[in-house]
Amino acid sequence: MKCKVVLGPHPTSLPFYHSRLMDEIYTRVAKSIYGLSLAQGGKRFLVAIAGIPGSGKTTLAKAVVERLNEMNVSVCHHAMCIPMDGFHLPRAALDRFSNREQAYARRGAPWTFDVAGFTEYIQSLRIWADGNSAKILYAPSFDHKQKDPVPNSIVLAPETSIVIVEGNYLLFDEPSWRDVAPVFDYRLFVDADLEVARARVAKRHVQAGIEPNIESGFRRVDENDYLNAQAIYEKRLKADLVIRSLDETKISG
Repeated sequence: MKCKVVLGPHPTSLPFYHSRLMDEIYTRVAKSIYGLSLAQGGKRFLVAIAGIPGSGKTTLAKAVVERLNEMNVSVCHHAMCIPMDGFHLPRAALDRFSNREQAYARRGAPWTFDVAGFTEYIQSLRIWADGNSAKILYAPSFDHKQKDPVPNSIVLAPETSIVIVEGNYLLFDEPSWRDVAPVFDYRLFVDADLEVARARVAKRHVQAGIEPNIESGFRRVDENDYLNAQAIYEKRLKADLVIRSLDETKISG
């Protein structure tokens, strides 16, 4: 995956930074976040990384956290990452839907998440950050083998000073979801061509054993992930930094 970095609120009207080396992108973003966090004067710094399925947001978030922790080796868990996937509605909840089959088929759509629980958690994260609380905070993760959230499996220690939350709908302009973005100090959006992301997710479905071949992988994407991606672009809130993910096979030179 290749990336361009666009500084500012609107990616189409501003100059961008381009690099063919992903390590350079990760380091640049990490340094930017680290500098902004220091300017907070010791207060914890909350970052949102949003993007469509297949954009590379999860990879970016993990790589940036790794580099942030390398920048401050004197503190364990200086930076931590929380995936929004931990707030998927569990299968037991989907089983109670009147449209149960559709709920499973569209899992990953905004209405298949616990948006109330997520917004409440993000608000509690903000209170924890602003109060410089010495208590331990927990967050759920998602077990892809079990296909369900795992409560309290991520530990935010008192010494954690930067928290990155990554997910599809962090900058989503719909009721309840739109309350999430203002909570963060810094908001990033990983921009990707829909067709490029579509191919990535289809391949991912096959590699994970969810679909037997690439044709059925694309069919699954078109019936769910692609629809979610379109909605994210149509209802996308402003980001502080946009990172453009490009199809490396189409870059020459």
